[in-house]
Amino acid sequence: MAATNGPCSPERARASLKSGVPVTQAVIEAGYGSSRAFYEHGATRLGMSPGRYRDGGRGERISFTSLITPIGVVVVARTAQGVCSISVGADEVLLNKQLASEFPNALIERDDDALADVALVLAGAVRGHGRSHETAA
Repeated sequence: MAATNGPCSPERARASLKSGVPVTQAVIEAGYGSSRAFYEHGATRLGMSPGRYRDGGRGERISFTSLITPIGVVVVARTAQGVCSISVGADEVLLNKQLASEFPNALIERDDDALADVALVLAGAVRGHGRSHETAA
């Protein structure tokens, strides 16, 4: 496929990787002009290497927690490299199932204590406090 028009999108790269396309093709489809641009700006939002993301988190250990906010339940997950998923919805059980579905080949464990720092930042961001871009990696 040809490169997409418009700005680069880590979300488009994520969707392409989920569908199993090669990393280079996902980078192009997401609108990045080079692999370097993607690795500098988009790949960091995956919380793991693009290849591992494409492979359903194979080999990754993912910790997650949830919190209730004014906009719904927030489930946040991270690997040793950083945050790999943030989802918001009304049903925590469904959000947890979606996390497991996104990373079927990863070891996923709830760890509220290990993610207390991230939960605190997200709770503040949802309420309009603090600097949400400073989530702990």
